[in-house]
Amino acid sequence: MVTKNTVAKQTVEPYDYQTLYKLTSLSQPITIGAKTIVVASRPNKENNSYDSQVIAINKLTQEITPLSAAEKLNTAIQLSPNKRKLAYLTTASKNGQAQLAVISLNGGHNQIITALDEGVSSFLWGSDSNSFYITCSSKRNDGQSKECSSTSTITKKVTSATSSNDSSDHKNDSKKESPTTSADFPHLNRYQKLLYKIDGVGVLPQEHDYFIKKITLPTETQLVFQSDRDNHLQIETLYSQESSFSLDYVSHDESFFLLGDDLDPDDETSFGNTVYYYNTKDKKKTSLTTSLPKGSFAFGDINDSEDDILLVGNDFKYQFVSLNRIYRYHLETKELTPLTDSDKEVVDTVAADFQQQTDGKVVTFIDDSHFIYTTSETGLVNLYLGNLEGKNEMVINDHGHITGFSAQLVDGNSDTTDTADTADKTDKTHKIHSANKTLQIDYTYSNQTTPSQLKHYRGDPTRLVTVFDPNETVLEHQLLSHSEHFHYSGADDWSIEGWYLPPVTLSTTEETNEIDESDDKQTKHPAILYIHGGPQVNYGESYFHEMQSLAHKGYGVILLNPRGGNSYGQEFVKAILGDYGHKDYEDLMLGVDAVLEKHPEINQNELHVMGGSYGGFMTNWIVGHTNRFKRAITQRSISNWISFYGTSDVGSFFVEYQLQHDLEDYEELYRMSPIKYVANIKTPTLVMHSLNDYRCPIEQGEQFFTSLKRHNVETELITLPQSSHGLSRNGLPNLRVERFHEIIEWLQK
Repeated sequence: MVTKNTVAKQTVEPYDYQTLYKLTSLSQPITIGAKTIVVASRPNKENNSYDSQVIAINKLTQEITPLSAAEKLNTAIQLSPNKRKLAYLTTASKNGQAQLAVISLNGGHNQIITALDEGVSSFLWGSDSNSFYITCSSKRNDGQSKECSSTSTITKKVTSATSSNDSSDHKNDSKKESPTTSADFPHLNRYQKLLYKIDGVGVLPQEHDYFIKKITLPTETQLVFQSDRDNHLQIETLYSQESSFSLDYVSHDESFFLLGDDLDPDDETSFGNTVYYYNTKDKKKTSLTTSLPKGSFAFGDINDSEDDILLVGNDFKYQFVSLNRIYRYHLETKELTPLTDSDKEVVDTVAADFQQQTDGKVVTFIDDSHFIYTTSETGLVNLYLGNLEGKNEMVINDHGHITGFSAQLVDGNSDTTDTADTADKTDKTHKIHSANKTLQIDYTYSNQTTPSQLKHYRGDPTRLVTVFDPNETVLEHQLLSHSEHFHYSGADDWSIEGWYLPPVTLSTTEETNEIDESDDKQTKHPAILYIHGGPQVNYGESYFHEMQSLAHKGYGVILLNPRGGNSYGQEFVKAILGDYGHKDYEDLMLGVDAVLEKHPEINQNELHVMGGSYGGFMTNWIVGHTNRFKRAITQRSISNWISFYGTSDVGSFFVEYQLQHDLEDYEELYRMSPIKYVANIKTPTLVMHSLNDYRCPIEQGEQFFTSLKRHNVETELITLPQSSHGLSRNGLPNLRVERFHEIIEWLQK
């Protein structure tokens, strides 16, 4: 396809993996009048890290106001109940731990108000807008708790919204070395619980206590203008226990807390979580989900009247793959009632690699009886309106990936984005009730050619307005691969969804200054079957930086959603249970056949296969069952279910619930293990694995590599230091770049 180039020839830039450093992800939107506050994140090439900045976007003027430092991690933003202050967690502190920061939205400076040795885990605003409830932890010494110790109460005052640490923070960094003592010697570690490590977190702290503390701020005048406030904070401990938990809600009068914790804290072999009601007077803690004793639940939201709680969870009928729904828990009757469709997953299950610092919000009340929630369906994330009577209707289907949202009811005649784009009024605006209130939603959004945008909805689904696109300038001179969306018949004639991204190569002629996007059907090119992880996730309409980078290296990319993935209903997702490598394998092979039939320009002798996690398992399985692929790359894979059972952070649960076999059924586990079939492999296979992967531990990759070597299969093992299971999505930026370079090197051999 040839398209006119509307800019000077020299401004056209090829897209490559390092374009990642130029792109910004928006998340955690909060609406306050004409402004929307978001977290803007981007990899930092110099520091080899990710920076996130809190910014306010004026939806009318497009003016951007920074509300935090531009460096380090600034996240978990929350607006005070009176809407006059913003609080967030920041690592722009002296000790580099996440600390609590506050800024007045009426003007003034950021204040970092904690300096805890191990940082602040989470926080909630108090109902008075002048206090906080924080969670923190500290190690016990000789059986005595340190109560979340800190060297000082106030870390520092941030002198401007965009400033970084004061240079004084780094004075006297050079200190004389202290003599080595026995305290510096290594010591043994003792673990007594089954779950002692979590991927992305590491080995869990031992002998720690976990606390809820209340911090009361000084007056707002002092908050804005006073820099030395060490003696003005009031801090008290409200709750503690010896295992970690989440603080989900504190009632207006502090009569109860809602806490997230293990379903059965006394039985470490039980799986799942629930929400507990903690009475602050009698100190009793009661599960809200006893009517579904095996169900797994998390807190969603509570209405202002504190009558009804929305929980997100499932009854565990299909174990790991049970779809999550919105449930209502009525505090007076203590009844737990499902409110949403049993065949629609309400948690975001889209697999992609670009979004950063998303808050995972599923549902929010907009008044005492109505709420907005997400659904994952057919590769999309949409927004629905529900009520406490169980009525649900779709509000936004933007044919993409809604990654965060802020919803509210506004006066029927007001709109904070009445620009030329929205001046065409219609009668389709959705009134929630007779009080002439209209639903307004600001949401962060992505699709396969849009990394991240802030968009606006006000009542009418035909008027979805793009408010801010932080990547417009970066991408306006680059061509992206536009996918072809299709369905095909998989095993048992099931309808399977997929996408094909054609390769993009640029050639510009001096005479016409035209750009040729070479997806020419006459030109033979290689292609890659890229299998998603999970398996209970799905590809969809979301920006996937790695896939765009592969397309710009000349590869067609085949993305398929075989059975076992999410967003297609309960029967589809549970079809893989106890059947790994069977019909899911057939779905994938039939999908490749369908793409090749429609695209004869793909060179069938240059067809490759790769994937990570479940996609790594399936890559291992595929090369043991067919030789149709020229080269393979298996990443963070599973090769042996028997050893995975005892080494993965979720091994014993995952194997039992997903494969439907326990360790005693080792013959069946071995039959379903790719390592059993290594003798069949002829395909050159690159093994890539993170050294700190606790989900699919390094030994899985090492076993497969060793077996390939013993059978004289061309192979290499690449390990990635300081990296966990999620390296390709949120790992160290330099390693993400190096990893991609190694992928291309292997495919081009």
